[in-house]
Amino acid sequence: MTCIYCPSDGPYTEEHVVPAGMGGDDGKWLLKDVVCGVCNTDVFSPMETKVMRASPLAIARLFKQTRSRKRGKRTAAPSIYAPVSYFDDPQSGLLLEQELGSGGQSMVWPQVNYVPPERMTVSATDAASANELIRDLGHSPTCLRFVKSCGTVSRCVTV
Repeated sequence: MTCIYCPSDGPYTEEHVVPAGMGGDDGKWLLKDVVCGVCNTDVFSPMETKVMRASPLAIARLFKQTRSRKRGKRTAAPSIYAPVSYFDDPQSGLLLEQELGSGGQSMVWPQVNYVPPERMTVSATDAASANELIRDLGHSPTCLRFVKSCGTVSRCVTV
């Protein structure tokens, strides 16, 4: 017998009919001995991950799922990949870069914003984050970019 997706003879792995991120994480929703490891792990898993983190489904998971699959110490809240996410701050009238957390909670990234014609503002979730950003900037920043890695926000400053 060959894989249902390619001509491989195996080895086979268990394939979720419905991705685990959509609730198919129990034994009732598994294809057994019909999907090869390459198709399951190398082809479909990355695609499912992208759909679960970078589509409208990701927003539903963020609000409705308290955790991802059970993976021992690696079990965490679902995450979302949005290259750009903004928060329309009613107090300042600015569009601020943010990260969406579990339950859709907004975390405004520490940032400096230009407000025409001659004003700069610092925005952050809390005063400690704003002060850390100002300290990291020093006296003459020429470029500031934010990088998300391993579920945390860090900054890279070029001066």
